[in-house]
Amino acid sequence: MTGVMQWNIKAAFRAYVSAIPDGTEQWLSSAGSTTADAFHFDLTDASGFDFDTNTGRLVFAGAVRFRGYRGALLVSIADPVLDVGPAGISISVNTASPGTESDYLLFATAEASITVQPHGVSWHAASPRLTAEGGMLLGSVYPEGTELDPFICTLTEENHFEENHA
Repeated sequence: MTGVMQWNIKAAFRAYVSAIPDGTEQWLSSAGSTTADAFHFDLTDASGFDFDTNTGRLVFAGAVRFRGYRGALLVSIADPVLDVGPAGISISVNTASPGTESDYLLFATAEASITVQPHGVSWHAASPRLTAEGGMLLGSVYPEGTELDPFICTLTEENHFEENHA
């Protein structure tokens, strides 16, 4: 099984950080990657996911750190966990610095459209919404309910989808 979550998080926040004289955005992980348009978090665990109901937990790897104002602004977003249910998706992120104990918080929630294909399944969330905890992580600049950038999550597992969804 392979999978990826592609998400820009909040373009306005990324632009804000890049406009700070000492603002930096640093990809900290060997897993996943980053482009100008999105961060690419790689699937690491789908053992808590039920492919028959397309619900459950998906764990991804990858980490980005935003820094500015000589460290006064320091935001780490790492290893997203998607809890997919019939009512939508909850997105939790690890906010701890790499190499320290994990510290997850509920960052956003989203309604998503699902597409099941012969070799995989994907979700497109057009308007994830920031939670109160997520807003605090981003420096309390964005209130709860602020719309974040869309994300796409794609999973591929040839054998399962060929047998069960053909």
